[in-house]
Amino acid sequence: MMAEQEEKEVFSCRQEKDHVVITGWEPEEKTVQVPDTVGGLPVTALDAYAFSGGKHEEIRLPVSMKRIGHYAF
Repeated sequence: MMAEQEEKEVFSCRQEKDHVVITGWEPEEKTVQVPDTVGGLPVTALDAYAFSGGKHEEIRLPVSMKRIGHYAF
């Protein structure tokens, strides 16, 4: 599933039963705001390698975040 946030920030994610996992982030923005919700479901996890290799300087996570996968950054 691909989702857009404010037109220029595009990320990939997968929907689990009652939450969403961010699996990747496309643009090389310096500052990234991971959304609180996608499709009305809370974003609770970053998948392994979700931001790996990126040139991000700041990644803001929602308070709903519960799990960060290996090498996510």
